[in-house]
Amino acid sequence: MAVDESMVPFKGRSSMKQYIPMKPFKRGYKVWCMAESKCGFVSHFDIYSERSDTQGNSSFSLVERVVLTLCDTHIYSHRLIAFDNFFTSYQLLKTLKERGLYVVGTVRGSRKGFPDILKRKIGCSAENSCY
Repeated sequence: MAVDESMVPFKGRSSMKQYIPMKPFKRGYKVWCMAESKCGFVSHFDIYSERSDTQGNSSFSLVERVVLTLCDTHIYSHRLIAFDNFFTSYQLLKTLKERGLYVVGTVRGSRKGFPDILKRKIGCSAENSCY
């Protein structure tokens, strides 16, 4: 399974419309998606709204909450979840392992909470990502 963000193109007026210059469709709705690896279909999704960003007392960041929400129905299924360095954090990896899920993905060496011993072991610096 894979978790990533996607843009649904939309040119009309909406308070939920996002502008992301690096995406092929620059304006539209930002959607967090979980896709099945066997068929490639999106099995779960969540439309981004700024209101969902204001859940104050959570110890998880927005992207960590998104991944945990998308993976809720697969707890203790021992599935492999793949995502890129936008989603990867030490706290998220630890939480998913505790919930019986395996994870693979790239890592940003400058990510908050990333253990120093792992930075040294794989040769990360604060300026570049680690693979």
